[in-house]
Amino acid sequence: MCNLDRVVTQHTFTAVDKVPDPIVDLVQISATLTLHSKVSFLISLSLPGLSDPVSALIDLGATSNILDSSLAALPPFVLEPLDHPITLCLFNGKPVTTGFIHESVNISVSFTDHSTQSLSLLVTKLHPSVPTILGLPWL
Repeated sequence: MCNLDRVVTQHTFTAVDKVPDPIVDLVQISATLTLHSKVSFLISLSLPGLSDPVSALIDLGATSNILDSSLAALPPFVLEPLDHPITLCLFNGKPVTTGFIHESVNISVSFTDHSTQSLSLLVTKLHPSVPTILGLPWL
């Protein structure tokens, strides 16, 4: 069974429980929507060490940011082990069959307006068409 408490606590506490910082709260990031449908929004991101931008799915239901394991294996990404493995749960509360998430990466991403943001992303296998998911911690 999925332990959502651990995921939320581990990856959104700074966004939810932090003391407001006027300087940080004034930062605005604009992103150009590259594709949308009734169920998804994709934006384009530049990741360090990659010459071409990648698609990122904005997922309001995701409690973490996620990077595809094939990208995370490339230089200059540095994989960091998690203190405890995390089960990735689908919207229906059922765990995925690909196993636990054991690693994360901390990277700086660039948006189409040339703004940058440092993000922590969990690492797991994603569909090749969407190698990055931006969830609640990004918002």
